[in-house]
Amino acid sequence: MGTSTARQNKVNTDKIHEATCPSCGRLAKFDFAGQQRWPPRVAQRAGIPEVVNLWHCGACKSTISEQSLSF
Repeated sequence: MGTSTARQNKVNTDKIHEATCPSCGRLAKFDFAGQQRWPPRVAQRAGIPEVVNLWHCGACKSTISEQSLSF
């Protein structure tokens, strides 16, 4: 956590990123899957940004939030 909304909105979503998947543990390519938007009050209480970028793992097809990945 701790990734600001401003940083997330600037992520180049056209690219495929490579990272280790927290679900399957494999090094995989991740495709941009879209954004999940949270109401400000919910995001603040959960300690997450209002906009969360989501990525699909090319190995196991899990959808992972950007905060869980290290690009």
